[in-house]
Amino acid sequence: MRETDRIPREPANPSPERFHRGPLGRVLERYLQSRSAQERSNYSMVALEQLWVRAAVHDPAIGLHLFGHFSRQDWHVLAHACLYSATHEEAIRFWARYAPLASDMDSLVLIEDGDELGVELRIDAPPSLVRYVVEHYCVMSLSVLRIGTGVSLMPARACFAHPRPAYHAEYAQWFGDNVQFDCGYNRLYYPRSSLKLALHTHNAGMMEVLRQELDRRL
Repeated sequence: MRETDRIPREPANPSPERFHRGPLGRVLERYLQSRSAQERSNYSMVALEQLWVRAAVHDPAIGLHLFGHFSRQDWHVLAHACLYSATHEEAIRFWARYAPLASDMDSLVLIEDGDELGVELRIDAPPSLVRYVVEHYCVMSLSVLRIGTGVSLMPARACFAHPRPAYHAEYAQWFGDNVQFDCGYNRLYYPRSSLKLALHTHNAGMMEVLRQELDRRL
């Protein structure tokens, strides 16, 4: 038998490792008081999942709480840029367009549904990781929009793919009373009336400059 017959062959097209770009992993490490909190900027899907799981040991609702540990310096550039939008709707459409720049795992799809606009988060990752990321993104987006509009903005309804967690009562402060679980998708629905809300942080000049750079990166 030839020696080469015993050499294992690599897959022709191995799946590339996917990364999240930004401060999320660093904030998780800081929450866990890791010494390496300032050493990395990109975190693989596997590394992020490990951090979320470790954080959940201390706080099962860490997905809802983590953004409270972010300083303004920790915000991703897309979160800052959304505040330069003219309206709530423009901020949502901005996020949908540029979300892939923040992570290889994420996409955001807008669902036109009568008197409401649905924002669907699609995270290509294991379910155990998706729940934390979805909770974090939803709280992050609402926090930023509340700063921009100056009102306690809430979706008309919130639909989540994961089962109802033990801490589900905490969802009300972010998503209101119309919250559903086991939906098969993750969506926040906003009434058309709220989409017209103006952002007092709007800056047309800054938005134009940022769009040019972000379009180049896309």
